[in-house]
Amino acid sequence: MSNSLIFGRRAQGKSTLAFSLAQLAGLSIVVFDVNAQFGCVPPDAVLTNPDDFELFLTDPPGSLVAYRPESDVEEEFTGFADLLWPRHGYTLIIDEASQIQSPGRAHPRLDRLVRMGSRQGVNLIQALHRPTDAATICRSLARHWYVFRSRQQTDLDVIAERCGPAVAETAGALGEHEYVHWDDDREVSEVVKDAGSWFVDIDAAPQVEPEGEDENASEQLPTVRDALTTA
Repeated sequence: MSNSLIFGRRAQGKSTLAFSLAQLAGLSIVVFDVNAQFGCVPPDAVLTNPDDFELFLTDPPGSLVAYRPESDVEEEFTGFADLLWPRHGYTLIIDEASQIQSPGRAHPRLDRLVRMGSRQGVNLIQALHRPTDAATICRSLARHWYVFRSRQQTDLDVIAERCGPAVAETAGALGEHEYVHWDDDREVSEVVKDAGSWFVDIDAAPQVEPEGEDENASEQLPTVRDALTTA
C-alpha cells in the first residue's frame, strides 16, 4: 500500500488530486474532510460524529464515506482513527492534514497509520499546504510526494533534502495546477502539466441512479462494509 503526501497552496488542486489518486487505487475511499471539500460524497455518507460513523461502517450504502469533524479536530480524529484501525483494505484521504500534526509531532493515531498502516492494507493520502507543515515522521516514511508550485525557500529546502535538489528546482518553476511527483521507491520524478489528466469534480453532487437493475453492477466497487472487513 502507498503512503503519499500532496503539497499545494489553496486552489492549486491538492484535494482534487488526492481524490483522483484514491480512485486509481480501486479501493473504497474514506475521507477525513476537515473543511467539507468533497461535495461528491453522497449526503447519507457524510458523517459528523463517531457514533454515526461507527453505525455507517456496520451498514454502509456505498464505497465512499466522508467524516467531517465539528469540534476539536484532533480529538475527533482519535475516535475516527480508532474505529477504522481494526479494518483493512481502503484508501484514507486526510485533507488539511496539518491540523493533526506539526513539524515536530504527528497526532498519535496518524503516527500509527504512517508507521503501520500498510500492514492493515491502508492506502494513505495526506493533503497539506506546505512541506514544512508535515511532521518529520510523515515526510520520512512517505513513498510518494506530489508537489504543486512552491516558492518559499524553507519549503524548497525540505523538498531538496527529501527528494533532491532537482525536484526542488522543478517545484519552484511549476505553473498553476502543475505538479511534480517524486517516487521514492524508484528514486525518479515526473512533471505533470496537464491538469485534465487528473482532474475530477469533487464539488459535484452525486448523480442519483434510476431504479431498476444496474447493467454495470458487476463492475462497481465493493461497499465500505465489504471492503473494510475486520482483520
